[in-house]
Amino acid sequence: MAFHSPNICQRIAHKIVQPAIEAIVQIKRGEINSKAIGVLSTQTAIAELARMMGLKVPTECEQLNRICRDLNRALREQLNIEVEHDDVLIAERWLILLREQLGRAKKQELSELVDRLVLAVGVSKENTVGE
Repeated sequence: MAFHSPNICQRIAHKIVQPAIEAIVQIKRGEINSKAIGVLSTQTAIAELARMMGLKVPTECEQLNRICRDLNRALREQLNIEVEHDDVLIAERWLILLREQLGRAKKQELSELVDRLVLAVGVSKENTVGE
């Protein structure tokens, strides 16, 4: 019996996008925290970097941007806020599409994306050390 095993690009795409999908699930349950919002904001930055590199990814998701912006403001100003259910569903579908499209990328392209992400994190951490 043969079992379907996802290729390496699909597994990498899953690892890249899954934290954001889990953050959306948290939001659906009403569990909103700055970490989840940060993960979602980071996901839009990852998609933008992939787009700049020429990878096929979905166009920017205004609903996801709105969710991040509104939730950040609510946390910062300690406000109660309701997130539009439709926005959450659209953002979730966008993340799933992003995962699928990244999973279809060539291994070399995805490897370069991961390398750039690692470098970006390293540069970001260097800028905050000692501050």
